[in-house]
Amino acid sequence: MFIEIKKLNKSYGEGDNKIKVINNVSLDIEKGTICMIIGASGSGKSTFLNLIGAMDVADSGSIVIDGKDITKLKAAKLTDYRREYLGYIFQFYNLIPDLTVLENIETTQYLGKDNMDIDELIRLLGLEEHKNKFPSQLSGGQQQRCAIGRALVKKPSILLCDEPTGALDSKTSQDILELLEEVNEKFGTTIIMVTHNNDITCMADHIVVFSDGKIVRSSKNKNKRSIKGMRNSAL
Repeated sequence: MFIEIKKLNKSYGEGDNKIKVINNVSLDIEKGTICMIIGASGSGKSTFLNLIGAMDVADSGSIVIDGKDITKLKAAKLTDYRREYLGYIFQFYNLIPDLTVLENIETTQYLGKDNMDIDELIRLLGLEEHKNKFPSQLSGGQQQRCAIGRALVKKPSILLCDEPTGALDSKTSQDILELLEEVNEKFGTTIIMVTHNNDITCMADHIVVFSDGKIVRSSKNKNKRSIKGMRNSAL
């Protein structure tokens, strides 16, 4: 199994103010799949994603990625893990305002050992006409495409997506989800996506439901279908 998470726990605060956000969570995720994590606000979805991304530290339990338990790694090795395995896409694009589309994508290029060809990537993103523009000159969807390019250029094995369409209208959301689907199919990238939108789970191979820090349902999607089939639906 590519990702193996066992008995994971995470709390914030101390004493009477201590809140358990992740409660004894175990989950396996196969390589090259799309895993959709859904649940109400405050259910622990984003914290769980941050633990996989080594942006937060678990209290106990293990997170084994490709045979390596990242909960046991020192800071320098965690940096290597993020560099080698991970790409991040967030709801808010976090682009550098003084850099062009091309330059924003190039900021992470040096992190990878086997980078994508940037011209090919920009074509895939549909940003050829915009590569010399600054973020302020782009629409929200174009900014998110640029953020996706920045995450993809170093060919990450795992793409972590935290509400990647949360700030976008329905049509632009559809475009971005179709792009992520294409990335998964073309490069075999394992995608773990947190979303509040149950309507997009059709594109997932694996659906995980969180409630109060626990996984209440984890199942393979036997009815998986392309997000393109929802082209005329509201997302």
